[in-house]
Amino acid sequence: MNNLKKIIKEIINQFRVRNHNELILLLKQRGINIAQSNLSIKLRKFNILRRVDENGESYYWAPHENIKVSDSIYSYILRITNNESSIVLSVHPGTSRVIAQLIDERFPQEFIIGTIAGDDTILIIPASHKLIKQLVTDLKIFFKMES
Repeated sequence: MNNLKKIIKEIINQFRVRNHNELILLLKQRGINIAQSNLSIKLRKFNILRRVDENGESYYWAPHENIKVSDSIYSYILRITNNESSIVLSVHPGTSRVIAQLIDERFPQEFIIGTIAGDDTILIIPASHKLIKQLVTDLKIFFKMES
């Protein structure tokens, strides 16, 4: 499984993969056969997200994995809200700095310019207002919240 995760991440970092069929074909070229239903499960498990580029085309994307995430951190996220220009995470008091650092580590600057952490609130500044809906979805998936 770890090998499959590595191969999938290599593929999506090398190619702009737009759908399951493209990914299945690229995996077959590497000698890996996988059913579409299994692929969907693996992508979710491997934290592979769908992004939308400036032209409105979606593709698979893997957040950076520079730091390890404890399952307990997910319970610190209380709510994710947004408006037309920013995203706000409400978190348990005292946890915002580590969560903001995690977001900065995992999401590249082409999507999130930066974060500002208070005691129980994180302000996320997206690279473009056009990315907000997708970023909210990605954050909910990343932090294992219902989307």
